[in-house]
Amino acid sequence: MEYQKINFARIGGLLAVAGCTALVALTLCSCGWITAQTDDEEVKDLEKDMRAEKRTTVFEQSLGRLGLMLKGYGVPDTPVQSKNIGNQTAEQSVPTDLYVMVATTISKIGKPLIFIPYDVQYVIGETTTGGNIQRIYPKVVIAGGITGFDQDMVEKEREMEAEGGWAGASAGGRLSAEGGLSRITIDLNMLDYKTQVYFPGVVTSNSICLRKDKLGWGVFAYYMGNGGSFDYDLKHKQGVHAALRTVVEFSLIELLGKMFEVPYWKCIEGAEPDLKMAERLRDEFAYLPEDKQALKIKKMLFLHGYDVQRDVPVIQGFEEKIIRTEMNNRKCSSMADLYIKLWNTVPIEKSAVRVAIEQRYRLREEREKQRVAEAENKEKAAAAEQEKKQQDAAMQTKINSFHVNVASGDELFQKQKYDEAAVFYARAAELFSGEAYPAQKLKEIQAIKDKIRAETDQRTNLYAEAERSFKSAENAAFNQAAYKQALQSVQAALAADPGNRKLTEMLKAINTKLDKYKTVLGAGKENEW
Repeated sequence: MEYQKINFARIGGLLAVAGCTALVALTLCSCGWITAQTDDEEVKDLEKDMRAEKRTTVFEQSLGRLGLMLKGYGVPDTPVQSKNIGNQTAEQSVPTDLYVMVATTISKIGKPLIFIPYDVQYVIGETTTGGNIQRIYPKVVIAGGITGFDQDMVEKEREMEAEGGWAGASAGGRLSAEGGLSRITIDLNMLDYKTQVYFPGVVTSNSICLRKDKLGWGVFAYYMGNGGSFDYDLKHKQGVHAALRTVVEFSLIELLGKMFEVPYWKCIEGAEPDLKMAERLRDEFAYLPEDKQALKIKKMLFLHGYDVQRDVPVIQGFEEKIIRTEMNNRKCSSMADLYIKLWNTVPIEKSAVRVAIEQRYRLREEREKQRVAEAENKEKAAAAEQEKKQQDAAMQTKINSFHVNVASGDELFQKQKYDEAAVFYARAAELFSGEAYPAQKLKEIQAIKDKIRAETDQRTNLYAEAERSFKSAENAAFNQAAYKQALQSVQAALAADPGNRKLTEMLKAINTKLDKYKTVLGAGKENEW
């Protein structure tokens, strides 16, 4: 960047040119300086005529150009938040926090940057009182602070005049014999909101010089062509605030330029290129795999007006021809050289329009996809609802059938029709295997059937024994003892099966035989025979 000629006049002694340039220049990222002339009479006039007015800053237009540049390079809408940018020095005359300045600067840049306030107490308070805040979370966070305040950088009892210009303004200034020169330094960096990790290389450290006279601090002889003058506010120490706002705005232009990888210096009139940043981007590109390089090259070609397939990570035949032509025209020896030259020469206004058109197209495309997806989801929901109704109806039928089978089983069970009851209980258990009642009734029926089978087997055995004993007695030639044994067997069988006709006939025949014994032998002598 070219510096304007600096003229020095000696009042009470000459200052060496080489020794004083660094002391009186307003230093900002080593890019340039700003000075102006203001004497005590001007201060008085300005104070007398002071009135409310809309004030712009030296980087007002630069901030707007940065917003356009971010759009031109295809930077998507990005929520940005800032921590409290505090005062890390012991100087009491410096503001304790630059958060509002940072917020205002981001708002001046505008979209694609969206500033997210950092107010934890507000969020906690709203949540505590039942508020339902639909928060947008930031993607990146600005951090840093005022890290330096160097005072009395100019030897006292000296006077000097200087003229110069930077950032599109020209002016001159005087440093009084009673004054001094000091410098404020601000460091800013950027971190990822989700991981809380700082982005490597995305950092700034810039300074600005101030003078102090009997009225207070002021930007060193600062008077910009845009009409902003701060010396008449010295009694309120607005000079410090003006200086801080200037360095904050420049620092944010640099910080955001590094963060989103755009040639931010083009937004500032007279600024020199950031060669280190360009070299870093070139090296990073060179180490990328071919598919990633293809995507980045295609993005730059798109921003230069070429119709390429941006989402395809492979260079197509027609795209190879475009790349060869660009490499020849720009005298590039490698893809990395081509990338940097394309990146550094994006036609901002045209690419911003091109990006906006593409974004609108993609938005319509996304909305169409969303509409189709919503229609499909609606159809699926209707089909699912119909299926659910069918399932509910089938379940209700199943439930009704279960109750009918249980009721039928209970009715047959009461009638001791166990086999028939078991059929209905089994159907109910098959419908709902987890229900305990049908299984329990089936167990009861099985137990009853087992008991009946056991009793039947017992009756059969007793009957067979009775029949055997009776036949044995009949074949024993009127043996009284045999009939008495048969009598016991028949009586036992009748006890188990009282209604058995054959057993009854056997008992009757046995008793008839035994009655004959009583008649022949006489009463009480039956056993003597």
